[in-house]
Amino acid sequence: MIVTTESIVLRTRKQGDSSRIVTLYTKDFGKLNVIAKGAREMRSPFASALQLFNHLSVVFYKKENRDLYLLSKAETVTKMTGIQLSMEQLTAASKIVDLVQRTMHDEQPDAKLFELLVKSLHHIAEDPPQLAPVVASYFFYHFAAHEGFAIQLPEEMEGDRFILNIQTGEIFEANLSAGSVDHRLVLVSAKALVVLRTFGRNAIPTGPTAMDLVVTDEVATILDKFLRVHIDTFRGQKVG
Repeated sequence: MIVTTESIVLRTRKQGDSSRIVTLYTKDFGKLNVIAKGAREMRSPFASALQLFNHLSVVFYKKENRDLYLLSKAETVTKMTGIQLSMEQLTAASKIVDLVQRTMHDEQPDAKLFELLVKSLHHIAEDPPQLAPVVASYFFYHFAAHEGFAIQLPEEMEGDRFILNIQTGEIFEANLSAGSVDHRLVLVSAKALVVLRTFGRNAIPTGPTAMDLVVTDEVATILDKFLRVHIDTFRGQKVG
């Protein structure tokens, strides 16, 4: 059966003398592997399209009981070349696609996750490099919510410090010492909470707070600790 779908390139590796095996996350079929014959040849129509992070329209031959499909055509929808312009962008995008590759089961379609992936990579490619870590955290925040373990943002509360229970996802007001007595509790600054609230409104912050490296690192650490509790594959691997 010949099928057409949109996809993001998660990984490529050499196969034989001239071909590539490419791991794609597709809109209609989830994560899968295809073989692009002759893709490493100079005149191959696949050469420019099958670059890491690219958003593609692909055509491949899908057969039952196979774990590797023959790629017939690949056209670029969005070339994510901007991701290669800085280490911040490359690192953020790599963490996102690595997360998807490690946690998603093969051939389980998820159109909403696909759209989140496309949106996040597009922002990393097009936004200022300083925002790339924030976009990665935006992806992790919504990935967690999508998988059913969302952070529960509180109603407006005054204060400089809050605490996140990384097992329940609840954020509440607390004193500065509370986070040190229980490994399930993580301190959250008022600025970090502002960033999380912006994520909760399905927006990516772009102001001074988002440019503050201290805040950016704090948000990444908070999400890293939260995800480690809920996703086994994160244990021992830093995602933020």
